[in-house]
Amino acid sequence: MKRVYDKPKTPYRRILERDDVDPANKRKLKAIYDELNPFELKRRIDDKLAKLVSLTQRKGAA
Repeated sequence: MKRVYDKPKTPYRRILERDDVDPANKRKLKAIYDELNPFELKRRIDDKLAKLVSLTQRKGAA
């Protein structure tokens, strides 16, 4: 028996391909997706992680 799988897709692509999702919601999702910048997201995550580390180090020193 050979298993057949769908081609890999992101959740974003899967939603866009669904017929039961409202087109207005698809447009909103696309607008958000188009604004995403992976480098900016990484920078923001790194900044927040650094802040968390700083907070834990201050609490440990107190």
